[in-house]
Amino acid sequence: MAKLLAIVLMVVAIWVGLTVYTEGTDRAFGGLFAGSSDSSTLEATETRSTGERAGDALQRAYDVSEGRVDRAVGEAP
Repeated sequence: MAKLLAIVLMVVAIWVGLTVYTEGTDRAFGGLFAGSSDSSTLEATETRSTGERAGDALQRAYDVSEGRVDRAVGEAP
């Protein structure tokens, strides 16, 4: 009986882990494991495609890099 219970617990743990891995903490189990209860972030990520979010992340990284270069050039004598 103890072995059966251990197997069932392992299967449930794997299922929970895979669900959180594939859907993220905000979507898995209705946000049960989400760090914050900010629903606006959840709604914003649901309406945007993965490509759009990746494009925004790339643009933010580019802007940071461009700002860093501008500061370095501005400080040169």
